[in-house]
Amino acid sequence: MHFLDLPDDILIEILQLIDGPQPRKFFALSNIRRTCKHLVPLVEPLMFAELQVLISISHLPAILLLAGSYGRHVRILRLDLRLDLKEIGYPSDERLHDFDTELALLVSQLPAVRDLEILVPCDGGILLPNLTYALGEFREVRHFRLMEENSRTRESAAGAVFGLSDGLIRTLIKSSGSNLISFVFDGHSLASAAAFQAVCDQTPRLRTFLVRSWIGPQCSKLLDDALPWACRDSLRALSLQNCTAVTGDVVARGLSVKLWATNLRIFELVQCGVHGAPPVAQSQPVSFNIPTLQRLTLEHPLAWELDILAKLPARVATLTLIPRENVKQIVQDGLIPGMEKLTVAKLSEDDPRDDSAIDDACRRRGVELFKDPKWIGSCYCGFTE
Repeated sequence: MHFLDLPDDILIEILQLIDGPQPRKFFALSNIRRTCKHLVPLVEPLMFAELQVLISISHLPAILLLAGSYGRHVRILRLDLRLDLKEIGYPSDERLHDFDTELALLVSQLPAVRDLEILVPCDGGILLPNLTYALGEFREVRHFRLMEENSRTRESAAGAVFGLSDGLIRTLIKSSGSNLISFVFDGHSLASAAAFQAVCDQTPRLRTFLVRSWIGPQCSKLLDDALPWACRDSLRALSLQNCTAVTGDVVARGLSVKLWATNLRIFELVQCGVHGAPPVAQSQPVSFNIPTLQRLTLEHPLAWELDILAKLPARVATLTLIPRENVKQIVQDGLIPGMEKLTVAKLSEDDPRDDSAIDDACRRRGVELFKDPKWIGSCYCGFTE
């Protein structure tokens, strides 16, 4: 039997075995596409399934032409909007409007996107209303990642609600929230109350929720209201990093009575809250009656928060930027129930302290101890292990 006599579904399975980094994979498929007309409709959906666009005024016409022909095949879209401000004449409103219009036209020609990643400059002077509106046409996005690069200018939106990011999130959640499986925000700006509530209320299938800095003072009332999240039955991985509104008592409310998740597997709390904040009194002892976590990471919690968070059950725990004495006490007192493996930061070679107490406590409890110098976040408060 000739290769081309195989059924199309078999040919497609064979073509899907071609793998490798872009653009090598693209060129390999392109070469196959040129060999025979019969293969063109089979190869094109694979060639253009992943589109990475580094936005440039000079490149947009060619990109639009390409999207007009092959946009229906695109499943993965990575959109880099770190604008060359000189190229578009920023802060010229007219040039920025033209740029925004062309971006919206591009997005409108990609109706089948399932995986969306957007990189934006965290610059409060940039708003792209047409692009934001166009994202409302995406109905089937499963994975959404928004990353911000701090513009470090007088227009920087770091530490404040950034209209562009906030609008993109609210629009995408409204159109695709019911299908969203993962939401990742790695940036410098804060969520508006409306954006945070949209994620909490409109993402019933969400399995992964990872945010850096995003949950700030604007979200405090929503957290205090202690309302259940729509994704509580589906959420499996929750990572909260550098979120000032998330403190130990907030976590206790969210997890102890399963408002956030009923079957969480991975939980990371990294340098959240406000350093030096006074303890929050608990009306009654906290008890986490939840399934044992597969992995728990706690980085730089305050002492009173650690008293709460160390009651979380987990098989594998990572404790960093926490005083050595506190770590030893956690192991000795049987806290972090179910713990089988523990990772702590490795002391430097010139550190005179003796780590044998932690070693002995882990040995007596039957916990496998690892020492790793890596931290997740960056802290400037001067604390050392």
